[in-house]
Amino acid sequence: MRWPLLLLATLSYTASAVAAAENRPNFLVLLVDDLGYGDIGPFGNTSIPTPNIDRLAAEGAVLKQSLVAAAMCTPSRAALLTGRLPIRYGLAPQEDEWEIILLAASRLGLLPNETTLPKVLGRHGYTSSLVGKWHLGISCQRYGDHCHHPLTHGFDSFYGIPMTNLKDFGDDGETVYASVHPNGFPILYALMAGGVMSALFFRRRSRLLLALSLALTGAALLTALFFANWKILSSLIMQDEQVVEQPMRLKGLAQRFVAETEERLAAHARAGRPFFHMHSFCKMHAALAVADEFRGKSRHGLYGDSVLELDWAVGRILHTLRRLGLDRNTFVYFTSDNGGHTEERGINGDVQGGFNGPLKGGKGMGGMEGGIRMPTMVRYPPRVPAGSVVDLPVSSMDLLPTALRLAGLDVSRELPNREIDGRDMLPLLSGAAHVSPHRFLFHYCKATIHSARWMEDAAHTWKVHFYWPPWIPGTQRCPYICQCHHSLVLPQPAVYNIQQDISEERPLSPDTAQYGRVLQTMRNAVEQHQAGLEGVPSQMTWWDHMWRPQLQACCQPPFCRCTDPKYP
Repeated sequence: MRWPLLLLATLSYTASAVAAAENRPNFLVLLVDDLGYGDIGPFGNTSIPTPNIDRLAAEGAVLKQSLVAAAMCTPSRAALLTGRLPIRYGLAPQEDEWEIILLAASRLGLLPNETTLPKVLGRHGYTSSLVGKWHLGISCQRYGDHCHHPLTHGFDSFYGIPMTNLKDFGDDGETVYASVHPNGFPILYALMAGGVMSALFFRRRSRLLLALSLALTGAALLTALFFANWKILSSLIMQDEQVVEQPMRLKGLAQRFVAETEERLAAHARAGRPFFHMHSFCKMHAALAVADEFRGKSRHGLYGDSVLELDWAVGRILHTLRRLGLDRNTFVYFTSDNGGHTEERGINGDVQGGFNGPLKGGKGMGGMEGGIRMPTMVRYPPRVPAGSVVDLPVSSMDLLPTALRLAGLDVSRELPNREIDGRDMLPLLSGAAHVSPHRFLFHYCKATIHSARWMEDAAHTWKVHFYWPPWIPGTQRCPYICQCHHSLVLPQPAVYNIQQDISEERPLSPDTAQYGRVLQTMRNAVEQHQAGLEGVPSQMTWWDHMWRPQLQACCQPPFCRCTDPKYP
């Protein structure tokens, strides 16, 4: 009699487990690149129609004070996937180091011992897929070890760009190098010419000076050749672990990515298992190449056309969810990796960067609202009331603990030895709570805290600035992009109630008791936070950034040129 009862109990448990699995939500992350806070309708834009994004906002919650962990691509994306500040795993570089991955053949990336949201979900029956931009590295020691690759970090399939979208990858002759260093190429050419002339002069006079002249010529030549071939070296598309296109064709890329996402959503629906899918757009980052149907259709040039294309893509993806019957049980999270690049200009001087609305600053400015406050929306009909607005601080790092809770998992059990900086924001999203899940948030620019937030109560979110960007006088921008190490230390930190002063126009007077109380509280919080850091060394040193031939991806050696046969 015991065996039938045991079998019945086992079957009952299995049935309940299957039912629980079937009720677990799916997750769809729509991650835009460099989208400005004021670029879309739900955040105040009235000059570019975004009906599909507007509908997403109307069906869910608009998060007015959603923050990212960094104002640049690589560290921000890492924080979203891990729920942890980049400084905890070496992606917050020192002041004079770059904080983004610039070369496909560098050894930089998200370390394989970091645990991502799709990796945790994969342990519990979820399938995960990524379409679009990765920008968290490829390989470590040799090409093919794929230690930083999406498939190493919990994704079961990948179609997209392992790097990023750059001006250099377009067809109009623009380069990031020339934007950052307008006289860079002329200087390189002058150095080459000077080196040759010096070599001719010293060839019979001094072997040492001859060698130095030839070394100068060679270094300048190699640098010029490198930047001239950046497109071949780092502009590529991968399907899983295979390079299928090099260099990538930017025009029509949004349409290809949408088609790939539609395929994966359909495959997830057929499999009948819960899924995590990330669609990571490669724009609004320049170069801005749009399909013919959107070109010239907006009032704001190529950038506005790109916003129209973005809205179309969002509409297609959400329509596919509805068509497959997945929309009601899918947690949709729409955000950007950092703020609009306010300095970005096209070859003819036209604006090609985002509009950050009432916020000061933009991309690259880790302490400024325009760099770290994102246009974010969440839709999940079972728990998030339609048409709701949340105007309390949350973070992109909150996605991980929130998603795990919705999946029925406990963060402390799944990640017992990890310091998680994200917090569960479901009570706030559902309306069950009316306070931020955070008490303090620390806003890093590279490895330095430039500003910090203290959520004292619903009416008071204090923000303290310890540094200020080195803006061109009379503007709120730098020559091309603001560098953290050029920022100005404020001898008297600036304090704002960001809850009521979104544009940071009304600082507290340093003469008031309120100012002293807030500043001392923030300094104590910063000190306590820094004392809890483990001192992980930066993996973003110049040595780590260097191009390494053994790490170079190449689809058809030695020319490294191929076109994805799926999209001839």
